[in-house]
Amino acid sequence: MRKILRPKQQCEKLGVSPATLHRLGKQSDFPCVVSVGPNSSGRFDDELDLWLESRKGIEVRPCVPLKIKRGRKLRHAEGVTHEQITDEIYSD
Repeated sequence: MRKILRPKQQCEKLGVSPATLHRLGKQSDFPCVVSVGPNSSGRFDDELDLWLESRKGIEVRPCVPLKIKRGRKLRHAEGVTHEQITDEIYSD
């Protein structure tokens, strides 16, 4: 028998927030929602496992600070190495 995970369980399994789970649910390759009752839904556990397996080896864009000065907002790095970031932070 296949196990159905509720949204909270899905978040724990994937290590994401509910907002990120909702965003992932809009992607075409993410497992579809299964209606369990009039007010409950979930996704099959084995389908989430297959999705996770398909994501292995995919590079994730790092979200790291490039410059930290006097409370300015942090910018996201795109294609920047760790050495470039540390050089920019500690260059002053």
